[in-house]
Amino acid sequence: MDLVSVIIPVYNGARFIAQAIESVQNQNHTNLEIIIVDDGSTDNTKEIVTSFGTVQYLYQNNKGVASARNLAIQKAKGDYITFLDSDDLLLENKISLQLICLQQNLTIDVCMCHQENFIQEEYAHLKDEHEHFLNYEKISLMTMFVRRGVFEKVGLFNVEYKHSSDFEWITRAKDLSCKVEIIPDILQKRRLHDKNISVKALKDNDVLRFKILKESLQRRRNKSI
Repeated sequence: MDLVSVIIPVYNGARFIAQAIESVQNQNHTNLEIIIVDDGSTDNTKEIVTSFGTVQYLYQNNKGVASARNLAIQKAKGDYITFLDSDDLLLENKISLQLICLQQNLTIDVCMCHQENFIQEEYAHLKDEHEHFLNYEKISLMTMFVRRGVFEKVGLFNVEYKHSSDFEWITRAKDLSCKVEIIPDILQKRRLHDKNISVKALKDNDVLRFKILKESLQRRRNKSI
């Protein structure tokens, strides 16, 4: 079976990181390497991660999620690379279905899927206040499943973007004519809790995404000259 590298960046993620790792270990595609990049955590993230004997643990001083993902990509040995945030979960057939998507059509470079948002139990009282989050971002860029060679073509994540580096990367990929396929299956669960339910973050992302789209438009104009 093809080797798939699963990259999980984490910063002070002790609350949920074990569940994230277990959701990867429970995949029905079993030829996996799990790479955790600890981006300068000050809690007991390291102790939890290293208790999983088969997980590769890397540490760096706090440089941001884009830098953490880049470090893992450079260390990865898989034919395919996929990502998971440290507080989210994969459904057991996530990797196998996305792998089939790319294996059956060699012209596809990146496969994405749908996700389901859920509110962490102790924050259920936020449901009414943040109802829009439950219907927001049904397709997450971080569900992407990528042929390894695509990173050689597109490059790594841009560390200048503290947020939306995934959006900036996929924009560059499309500008280079990489083909992205979105399958309709819900294969990932995004956890909403006190640290990520933030209207301000959404507004900040909107500003960054507008900047990224302007950069993409400029690249396309330069290409056509």
